[in-house]
Amino acid sequence: MFCTKCGNKLEPESKFCTNCGNPVEAPSAPEPVIEPATEPTPTLATSPQPTFVTAPLPSNDDTKKKKIKLAIIISSISVAVIALVLILILVIIPSINTKKISCTSKYGEMTVWYESNPDEYDRYIVKDAKVTGDYADQMSESDWQRIKEHRYYIRESDMKSMKTAFELLDGTCTE
Repeated sequence: MFCTKCGNKLEPESKFCTNCGNPVEAPSAPEPVIEPATEPTPTLATSPQPTFVTAPLPSNDDTKKKKIKLAIIISSISVAVIALVLILILVIIPSINTKKISCTSKYGEMTVWYESNPDEYDRYIVKDAKVTGDYADQMSESDWQRIKEHRYYIRESDMKSMKTAFELLDGTCTE
């Protein structure tokens, strides 16, 4: 015997379905069918009729497990997409918009990373700098703070002057 609502297999003495709680209808005895008397008719030999058995419907536990798996998969994909977007925004795009000039001489080294697009005053925002040797002694604490806060600017003319100064000191500059 099976539940008429969810298809769960029931014990013969059950009054309620153990899966969905649906009340079980007591099996009723079939009423006798009285057929009118008829003359016997000759019968042909027939093959037995196929018997169909209905499979029980999946239980609610299986459905819940499938929904949980689907939620986990969707969540994992969402986290992966968010991570890729963050990597793109924080790593790849800034490196595309950043240029570098590096100069060295016997007095030290100076490397400046700056944005590749100037602002409305033809200034480039300095993103970071590395200075060694005598040049480091010339940088003040406020200069380093402004570089750290991206408020230190360099102009095209400043870069040309820097290159010229290093070349005068038998140094080299590369971009």
